[in-house]
Amino acid sequence: MLSRVSRAAGGPLLAARRPAAKLLRGGQRRGMCAAAEEGPKTVQGISLSNPPITWLVSILGINYLLCFRWAIKDKSLAAKVAEIEAEQEEAKAKVQSKADGNYDLHKEFLRKESTVQMDEAKDAMAKTMAFVRKESALQSGTPLPAAVDTSNPTTWKVSDVLAWLEEEELGDHTMAFKEHAVNGKLLLTLTEQDMYSSLNIVSPLRRKKLTMAIADLRAKAA
Repeated sequence: MLSRVSRAAGGPLLAARRPAAKLLRGGQRRGMCAAAEEGPKTVQGISLSNPPITWLVSILGINYLLCFRWAIKDKSLAAKVAEIEAEQEEAKAKVQSKADGNYDLHKEFLRKESTVQMDEAKDAMAKTMAFVRKESALQSGTPLPAAVDTSNPTTWKVSDVLAWLEEEELGDHTMAFKEHAVNGKLLLTLTEQDMYSSLNIVSPLRRKKLTMAIADLRAKAA
């Protein structure tokens, strides 16, 4: 009985609720459709056809191209710098080589100059010693030694060779000749190498002078 009464009373309420629910569902559907329609508009807003997006993409592309161009220029510039540095190093090496060559030439020139000065000093010393010996012999009344006979140098003894060296102004080498017992026959066979290695005559000019004097003796003995 009560259920019937409640059903009878609720009938009008249910009838009133049904149109409202339909209206609510209709509104939700319309909202969903509106949202679906607005979606493509948002997507169209970030498309490339949009002018601000087009400007942004263009600026980024230009910046990329400029960076790529700078990178290429940096590589070419680095290669050019390396080439210039290599040329500078080569030029420095040439200058250093030339300086070393000049230094060697200067050193050789100084060595020759010192050798010539030593030879001149030795010659002056030999002349002075010969003059002093002659003066001493004259003051003491000692007879001067007779001149060496150069007609037959093969018969010379060591003392004759030493006297001949004094006459040729090479008296400072008499000790070496005496030490090696150089007589006339051995004197005529001496070479410039013998003078340098055995008799320790270092000066090239003195070796040349002695070689010329020995050549004269050989011509006289022939």
